[in-house]
Amino acid sequence: MQQYAEETAIGAVNLMYDGSLHISGRARKISLFMALTSLSILFVLSARTIIGTYYHNKIQGILDDRSSEENITLKDLSEDTVPAYLEAIGILERTIYFDPSRALYRKALSDIYDRIGSWSENMELMNAPLPAGAPVSKETSEHAIASIREAITRQPTNPDNHLAYGHLLLKINKIDDARSEYGKSVNAYPNNSALRYAVALEYLAGVMNADAMMQAKELAWIDDSYMTMNADKKQPIHEQRATSYLNRLYGSYLFKAFEIVWRTSGSNMDVVRSIVPNNNGALDAFELFAESKCAGDKQLLEDAVQ
Repeated sequence: MQQYAEETAIGAVNLMYDGSLHISGRARKISLFMALTSLSILFVLSARTIIGTYYHNKIQGILDDRSSEENITLKDLSEDTVPAYLEAIGILERTIYFDPSRALYRKALSDIYDRIGSWSENMELMNAPLPAGAPVSKETSEHAIASIREAITRQPTNPDNHLAYGHLLLKINKIDDARSEYGKSVNAYPNNSALRYAVALEYLAGVMNADAMMQAKELAWIDDSYMTMNADKKQPIHEQRATSYLNRLYGSYLFKAFEIVWRTSGSNMDVVRSIVPNNNGALDAFELFAESKCAGDKQLLEDAVQ
């Protein structure tokens, strides 16, 4: 709507002041009315956006754990912090009222409901009473799902929305629906390593090992975070133990893919070896991974990397 209002206002103003066109005074008045109306709409939309942004920033101040050294870290949920989370929900609902078109706010609301829901579920399993005003886990699940579905309606190609929806569906054992949402997520950006890794972890958490392994295999082939400028110059890895190079290998999504395949294959190093891309950096990463799993067993390590 904002784009339409902008185009209408610009078009009307251009029509009023275009000297090459011979238009009547009445037509100019109509153009003026259209311009003023469109500018009024833009003012309202801009005001809503500003108010929405203000409330959204206010939530960060309420939930930010200032004792953490990270930039923004959510407070741990406890009986003491539940009121802050409930306040954040109220503010987010006001934010959505002022700026209903932003999928970001509905996704944030879904995330908070999910976070509270997980905590409430743990409390219920321990037969511990919930603090006053804290919603039960079933109620938070319903709110979280409703909010993320609204976010998807407004931003259907955002992979994070589909990932979050899949997570919520998996929690209520809607396996096929969750798998469908995870598929939509990775298909939106199929070569995004971080996204594919997140989906693989979701499958792993849901004990969907075959799906997790499939995503890990894809991850191994698309990731290039371990590669360096000298990737084609193979040297024994013990000769290139520079901390920066080792950190690159350890921190790569390829190394993470090895770990997922290791777990889902029953600790089968041969299966892990089968997903190693055919380049020197990948071989180095696999050698490091094998060392981490075969520590203290020299023969097992030699068999793994031969």
